[in-house]
Amino acid sequence: LVRRKDGVFTAFTRKDGLPADGYFYDIREDRERALWITTWTSGLARYKDGRFTTFRKAHGLASDNVNALLEDRDGALWIGLVEGLTRYANGTFTSFGEKEGLPGRGMVFTIAQQADGTLWFGTLDGLVRRKDGVFTAFTRKDGLPADGYFYDIREDRERALWITTWTSGLAR
Repeated sequence: LVRRKDGVFTAFTRKDGLPADGYFYDIREDRERALWITTWTSGLARYKDGRFTTFRKAHGLASDNVNALLEDRDGALWIGLVEGLTRYANGTFTSFGEKEGLPGRGMVFTIAQQADGTLWFGTLDGLVRRKDGVFTAFTRKDGLPADGYFYDIREDRERALWITTWTSGLAR
């Protein structure tokens, strides 16, 4: 991980407190100006006040394999994992899987929030909406070009969703 500050590049490694030296998938800054860094096999790292803190399955994540992050409009951090989804709010982790409505294997690649607060999750097994606390899965039978492998979700100015897929292009 490399930071550029005041024209100077600084590399951070395990020696600096990172849980891994590579395979970072997403980096987000939260409203408290902390950086959250996902790792493929070593959980989630937070960089705040000059030091790293690592969160792993033992701390409440559903998996140590972290793919995606989103801070929602209420300040909760949604964490997309290889094995489900975890929400971090007020110092507490809450995990979601198939029994809570995530489809199939629950691998979450991307997370987005619409202006109205609706959350969307691009997963291996479908596009999932969370509205009013309820998860609903959508696939090809609902008009999508694929049944899974949704990699990015964006809302445009007209509030339409744009969704990228691994093998079936772009969907609106």
